[in-house]
Amino acid sequence: MKRIIIALSVLCTFLLSSCTALLTPTHAEDDDLLTAVYDKTLSMQWGTTNWDRVLAVCNNLGDYQKVPKSQKIKSVEMLDWSLNEQMLGNSYTGYFVTYKVTFGDNTRYTLIDLTEFDAGGYQWKVIDCDPSLSTIQSMLY
Repeated sequence: MKRIIIALSVLCTFLLSSCTALLTPTHAEDDDLLTAVYDKTLSMQWGTTNWDRVLAVCNNLGDYQKVPKSQKIKSVEMLDWSLNEQMLGNSYTGYFVTYKVTFGDNTRYTLIDLTEFDAGGYQWKVIDCDPSLSTIQSMLY
């Protein structure tokens, strides 16, 4: 009897983890989203969208307009994601996604609210960015 209970427990654990795997965000590492997270984090970091001001403050970036998309993508790393349980519906799934964004010697952590639609596409917004990962993670709990 104990063996049957243990086997059922293991099977249930496997099935539950498989269900969660099906809910993995599919767009969280799309090039366009990574580029947009880079741009938004850069503007939030300095509190401006005036790129001349940003470059004056953060000289090591060079000319912002000349930062190639490939460099922006390499500068953004998805660290973690979790389900946004308030954004689960029949045709969409919501996630909280944490990114590490690097600008030269500066690092920021950015938390976004990502909604993916079953019919395709997604929408997102930045919740916050901060130099401290623990500050960003505290927003989730």
